[in-house]
Amino acid sequence: MSADYWAVCPRCLKRAHAKYQEGIDAVAALLAKLTEQERKIVHPTVKEADPEDYRTFREDYEFYVNPATARVEVSFSGHCTECGFGIDFSDEREIPGMDE
Repeated sequence: MSADYWAVCPRCLKRAHAKYQEGIDAVAALLAKLTEQERKIVHPTVKEADPEDYRTFREDYEFYVNPATARVEVSFSGHCTECGFGIDFSDEREIPGMDE
C-alpha cells in the first residue's frame, strides 16, 4: 500500500506562531505607551496562524510485505514546498511466526 498526503508543515507553523507572538508583543508595547483614551480608539489586529494555511508538507509513504524476505518494509518521505524542511526514512521488520 502506498499513499500521499498534504500535511501541515511543522516548521512553517512554528515560524508562523513565533511571528504572531512577535506581533502581539509589539502591539502590547505600543499600547502601553498610549493613554487610556487613545487605547479605546486603537483596535489592533494581529491574525493568529491558521494551520490550514500551511498544508505544504507532502508526505509519501509505503507499507508492504516483501514475499522474498518475509519482512514488512516501510518507507516515508516528507518535504515542505515552502521552507524546504524534510525527512526521509525506511525500515523493515521480520514477520513474527514465519518459522512455525
